[in-house]
Amino acid sequence: MNQAPIQEIKRNLIQALVIIKETVDLSIPLLKTNQRKMAVALWEAFLREFIAYLRNRSKATGMNLMRYISLTRILFK
Repeated sequence: MNQAPIQEIKRNLIQALVIIKETVDLSIPLLKTNQRKMAVALWEAFLREFIAYLRNRSKATGMNLMRYISLTRILFK
């Protein structure tokens, strides 16, 4: 079986996580400033867009990725 797509997914997720962690680290200090509302709004917009993309792709493809992801395993592991 060809592992190339799995390796590409892994690479992309690692890169995305690096950027997300950097962004969290930039955001946290802003929570105690007058820029808190803007930082929170940016995160909300990002998460809204991400979830909307997942929903749209699920409708378009008939494959719901979130159906296969266990929040229990994520939150309690």
